[in-house]
Amino acid sequence: MSPRILRRVVTAPLFALSISACSTQATPDLDRTTPTTTPPSECAVVAAEPGLAVHQLNESLPIEGADVSFTQREVLLEAGGGPCGEDPAEAVTDECSLVSGRYDVVSGVRLWHEEQDFAEHELAAGAQRILAEDVTGYTENDETFHWRAVAVEYPGPTDVHDSPAWDVISACDKLQADRVGSDVVSLSQGGEPFLAAQIDGATLYVVETWISTDPDGAGTLSDTDTGLLPADAVSKILSWFIEEHSRL
Repeated sequence: MSPRILRRVVTAPLFALSISACSTQATPDLDRTTPTTTPPSECAVVAAEPGLAVHQLNESLPIEGADVSFTQREVLLEAGGGPCGEDPAEAVTDECSLVSGRYDVVSGVRLWHEEQDFAEHELAAGAQRILAEDVTGYTENDETFHWRAVAVEYPGPTDVHDSPAWDVISACDKLQADRVGSDVVSLSQGGEPFLAAQIDGATLYVVETWISTDPDGAGTLSDTDTGLLPADAVSKILSWFIEEHSRL
């Protein structure tokens, strides 16, 4: 497939920090700007982003007419040693449910909480590093799909099993085991997973898919009745993310 010109470039806050946007040529040599802003509280420090090549992943996903065009937000946070918000913030969407809504409202939601609240709660609980990816992909038929992934690193396996993120996932009544992959737990709607999570060593990996309901936006995927990515695509994203993170 010949590469198509990027249709959108996103510059938006992630965890209320300054991040860079990716331009999308189907080549690993993408121009990026290293973020330098840190939160005033010094709860976290923004590290140089790794620049994961999501364009290559998106184009290889098992969906009809997957295109190389994409938008990406990426940030790597490290514990800054300062105070973090220890008290759990209220969820902004229904926990354990598919996130769906206008892009400007729900694009900043992670595990049913605002991104900054999520990050600060994990760091307050002892997380050492958080890598976050937020991606919108496109098809040749002007359909869109949204996925986000996060890797939360803790000092050891016991710590990650006691993490706030794992607690909220484990509390979901409809959690399924091994549907998306071995040792992977997932939540589904209409037969398609909208969340897949796995603990590997001292790191929790989570992949979420969600639906934008903007009336003037592009259509959702026609591959599935729900418009979500199919299970084998979610499984591929999770496996890819774990492998890419392990190289950092």
